[in-house]
Amino acid sequence: PKGALANTTVGEILREAFPYLRLILILRDPADRLLSAYGYYNQGPPSPEAFHEYVEKSLATWEGCVRAHDAHECIHRFEPQQLIKGMYSAFHYDWERFPKEQLLVLRLEDYSADPRAYLSAVFTHIGVREPSEQEWDAIVGQERANARSHFEMKAETRERLRSFYAPYNAELAEQMQDKRFLFADV
Repeated sequence: PKGALANTTVGEILREAFPYLRLILILRDPADRLLSAYGYYNQGPPSPEAFHEYVEKSLATWEGCVRAHDAHECIHRFEPQQLIKGMYSAFHYDWERFPKEQLLVLRLEDYSADPRAYLSAVFTHIGVREPSEQEWDAIVGQERANARSHFEMKAETRERLRSFYAPYNAELAEQMQDKRFLFADV
């Protein structure tokens, strides 16, 4: 946007329009999020080698943007878009406008580990009752929707991404005061 809204964030708009809104942010290990986005948006046949090339190209685009501008500007230009979406800490300030009790931040990986505890936190956050045992069985027993199988990325690719995202994950873990957001257990 240009003009008065040029530097306005989604968080600011939501806070202004819906001051009592309860938000749930679900974050995923940035390397796995990038692989998933690649699989979703990729037009050609996906492979570990093609994904590695994509990552190298994205990292080179990022480095070129940072040389020409600065990191803050490149982040807000979303250049390269999918790589930047995993820099969660850079967008944390958008959501810290909401009081802590209105914001629940979860990791997608924790859902796989314990869906019932994960969903229980969601139900508590939005103020609805806990399901009965029969309802829990129906909820947790459902087949996963929108679950795509992806190839495994090369170890070299994962290491490049872990290294790239490490400072952002460390900053996020500090912002959240929760070491799980280092994504070291993934």
